[in-house]
Amino acid sequence: MPGYSMKLGFAPIDDDHEKILTLVAEVERSIAERASAQTLQQSFARLVEATVDHFRAEERGMQACGYPDLTVHRREHEEITEWLIHLRQSLMEETSGSVSNMTRAETVAFFRAWVEQHLLQFDAPAVRFIVGFLEDVSPALEVVSAPGAVHSA
Repeated sequence: MPGYSMKLGFAPIDDDHEKILTLVAEVERSIAERASAQTLQQSFARLVEATVDHFRAEERGMQACGYPDLTVHRREHEEITEWLIHLRQSLMEETSGSVSNMTRAETVAFFRAWVEQHLLQFDAPAVRFIVGFLEDVSPALEVVSAPGAVHSA
């Protein structure tokens, strides 16, 4: 997404964040252009799917590294996921004109702000921990996987 500047320094997570923010922009465009309810629902469904997939992958990475704040981080993910699923359901049930474009725009602006706040408050420390963990174990993995290394079963 042009102007994306919230990279945290770990490509798998940064790439997911960029994808999520790109999908937020897609939903914002759908609202601004007064796209059909079906188009908006499809855009929002892609956003929810990408967000949930990212949360699962991020949590697996944190768990694998023994991230100490995983429980709090996971709770944050669960709360926004519930909100997103409720909102998606509301959009699916929406009759034409029942929710104004302003309300939609405000809702998406809230989610964008949530993502940006979450990146800084929750993901930045997690990424620092993951990167540090990987830097710590990399030398050991190189020794163990070196040609001629003794492997015992």
